[in-house]
Amino acid sequence: MKAYRPFNAPEYRKNAKRVKAGAEPCALCGRSVEEPCLFVEVTGGGMEFVKVGVVADVSDPGYMGCHRVGSDCAKKLKKAGIAVFAKEVES
Repeated sequence: MKAYRPFNAPEYRKNAKRVKAGAEPCALCGRSVEEPCLFVEVTGGGMEFVKVGVVADVSDPGYMGCHRVGSDCAKKLKKAGIAVFAKEVES
């Protein structure tokens, strides 16, 4: 199973610079995420996605909350065991 890290894809920074005003970049690839979108939780100070079956500790200083992901990236993350949500998880 491939390991994915948030905000770390080779093209992330290049893609994120092209995101239109008012839009947000995908937490995996950096491309602009359109509505409706999916969400993932990021922890470890931005070093890891929260996996399926794990409850993130929102009081942890490294917890970074929910971030948007596009549908293609969401499919990759789900296959890798990352928890993907249809709406933002409330902390």
